[in-house]
Amino acid sequence: MYGLLGKTLSHSFSKRIHEKIDDEPYHLYETDDVGSFLTSNSFKGVNVTHPYKQAVMNHLDTLDSTAKKTDAVNTIVKKNHKLIGYNTDYLALRDIIQRRFPKDKNTTIGILGNGATMRSLKHALNDENYRNITIYARNPRKDECPLNQISADVEVLINATPVGMYPNNNERFPFRLQDLRALTFVFDVVYNPFKTRLLMEAEALGAETMNGLELLIRQALLSRALYKDKNDVETKPTSLLRSLYEELSNIVLIGLPYAGKSHYGERLAKTLNKPFVDIDQYIESHHGCTIERLFDTEGEAAFRHLEYKAIQDFGKKHGQIIAPGGGVVLSAEVMMALMQNGVLVFLDLDESLLAEHKMTGRPLANTMQDFKKLKNERQSLYEHYCDIVVDKNTWDENVILGRIKEGLNAYFNR
Repeated sequence: MYGLLGKTLSHSFSKRIHEKIDDEPYHLYETDDVGSFLTSNSFKGVNVTHPYKQAVMNHLDTLDSTAKKTDAVNTIVKKNHKLIGYNTDYLALRDIIQRRFPKDKNTTIGILGNGATMRSLKHALNDENYRNITIYARNPRKDECPLNQISADVEVLINATPVGMYPNNNERFPFRLQDLRALTFVFDVVYNPFKTRLLMEAEALGAETMNGLELLIRQALLSRALYKDKNDVETKPTSLLRSLYEELSNIVLIGLPYAGKSHYGERLAKTLNKPFVDIDQYIESHHGCTIERLFDTEGEAAFRHLEYKAIQDFGKKHGQIIAPGGGVVLSAEVMMALMQNGVLVFLDLDESLLAEHKMTGRPLANTMQDFKKLKNERQSLYEHYCDIVVDKNTWDENVILGRIKEGLNAYFNR
């Protein structure tokens, strides 16, 4: 038996990842008493997550050098009735640092948080000869700094806390990222959502970003090798990473009214075997009236509030096809909710395809003049937020569907 040991594990992708690596079942073990778990369960190996990476150490027979070095354990293997603790986070972090971090060892690095993940990070960075490292925490210890006093000279920022992790996706840090004038790279160990607020704000500032999914995959592969007493595992991190992104990303279709977001969303959902969510239909079914009537009776502001609430809920989930209304791009907060787990596909409608006598049922676009006005107001916003642009210049559905798939394939290849 293999699995993950933690307190609350509903957010975890570990089961999905380990069962992709190996056919053996992988369990989620939630407990408030790690000591009882470790002495009473007949497991072969477990991974350990927050908040137990130190708590388990008192219950183990032996610590590997990685666990001794970092004072943290994230993998336990039972061998000859003895429990041995390892830290594959540390090994995976060294690999990521070698591949992704600036080569200049004098780079100014700031780490947010002072728990077990910070220790793994700091040792990995030190062992890769980075020395200009400062720890920032809510409750700083000696030689650490408060979270609201981050130096403007920080070039690489690493979040080693649960801030922004599901279900608290909107949680913020007590500082402004734009004040870090030298910032070039932000690494957030959180992987659910794929893009935390921290990462989205960093992207908006032009910084390179990375979430914690690759770390989760690399440490899982290393843990699996320890379970099986092998030097390596055949599965490649990059192929597993792409597979998970394809499987778990939301595909969000954005565009003007009449672009076919709902129609192509339904077709795409059938093709990709993902559930389809039409935000307007969801609001209508839960509010008991049409969007047009909502606009007439309660006004656009009331509708936007309902829209934002629905998108916040669906945006936190994974593996869906989502078709929101055309006006979502008017709100940065709404777009952040869609972007956190979504790949945004802009259906760029050619207005020559429209016939005015067929333009009905859209509160803000019942005439060609209305449509042109909306396009003038929103076109640049669609282009700004989207990951993929699909030219909607034909009624041939197979052509448009093919363009969407090609765009998605190219996106996931990157």
